[in-house]
Order: sequence, then C-alpha cells, then structure tokens
Amino acid sequence: MKTPTPWMADKDVQASDLAYYRRTQRQLNPQWRGFLAALVGELHSGADPEEVRNFLRQVGRRMAQATPLAKVDTLEELETAMNKVWSGMDWGWVRLTAVSDGVRIVHGAYPDVVTQADEKIWASAWASVLEGAYTVWLQAQGSPIDKTLRASDGAEPLELFHGV
Repeated sequence: MKTPTPWMADKDVQASDLAYYRRTQRQLNPQWRGFLAALVGELHSGADPEEVRNFLRQVGRRMAQATPLAKVDTLEELETAMNKVWSGMDWGWVRLTAVSDGVRIVHGAYPDVVTQADEKIWASAWASVLEGAYTVWLQAQGSPIDKTLRASDGAEPLELFHGV
C-alpha cells in the first residue's frame, strides 16, 4: 500500500507548531497528564475500539456544542474562529482547505500526555475527540455531512476529512 502524501509539508507543520508554541508558552497542565494518560489507556485496554472512538467523538461533540462558533462567510473566517477556541484551550492549531468533495482538516500541536510507546493510542483518542468537534462546528455552518473522519494514521499533525 502506498503511503499517502501529507496534506501539509513537514516544514509548514513545524513552522505552524513553532509559531503556536511561541504564542502559548504552555501545553497540558502537569496535574492532568497522569490522569488523561491513564484514562485513555484504560479506555483502550478495556473496551471495544469502536466504542471508545464513538465515546470520544461524543465528548468532542459536547465540547463543540459548549463552544459554538458564529456563522461565517468563508472557510478562512471559520479557521480563524476554530483557532481562537483551540488557542483558548491550549489545544493547538487547525488549517482548513476546501477540496472538491469536502474540507481537509489539519490539526497540529495538540497536547501530548503520553510516552512514545503510547503515541498511536493517544493520537487515535485525540482524533476521535476532534472528529466530533469538527463535525458539530461544520454542520452548524450548514454542512449536510454528519461525520468527520481521520484521514491518515500519522500522529502529528492529525489529518481529518469532512466530506463525501
């Protein structure tokens, strides 16, 4: 199987990450690291993987419903509104790109609470939360699509797709 081409060049991802880290100076508060790592690890060790993804998507939906975005006219304005929310939560940055069949979503600099050995589990959990959040926000802007899905297995940045 051929490895898909990333949606952003490595140098662009690194530049976006560095710009984000310069602005925020923080990531995940240490008091939450152990708890979140244990929670995600326990969910993945004791439940069906699809149930875990559905649960975490629902968490993302609730988060987006709790932080609704104003209706905007352009994808650039939507990206700015999303980045304002993520920045306020210290949850990284997003880039949106319109394509013929939907919207490409690249999300980087999300909080990292796990060791390299657990990176795939954490990236999967994080992607599921983001799938739920982006679905709610894009539907609120008028999208008829009811699901945003992870588009690649990479851990940083996360690539998601909202479309058909």
